Amino acid sequence: MRLIVGDKIVYPCQGPCLVSSVVEKVVAGRPINFYQLNVLDVTGGELFVPVDKVPATGIRMLVKKSEIVKLLGQLMKTTEINK
Repeated sequence: MRLIVGDKIVYPCQGPCLVSSVVEKVVAGRPINFYQLNVLDVTGGELFVPVDKVPATGIRMLVKKSEIVKLLGQLMKTTEINK
């Protein structure tokens, strides 16, 4: 998943975040690119996620307002359990 500055995402256990920038930090003597995420709640915290580790973190795009009705419809459907 490739994120772009300005994307709104959901970070597990933190909630909605805004991708504010891509920064390079030196870790163990080598440069690594990180997405800088601003948590969109009252804490206003910051998170740094290595760009190449995004798939392993469980990050997903925030649902668009226009998709909420469809999502709620799917959640209201009854399901059958196969035995």
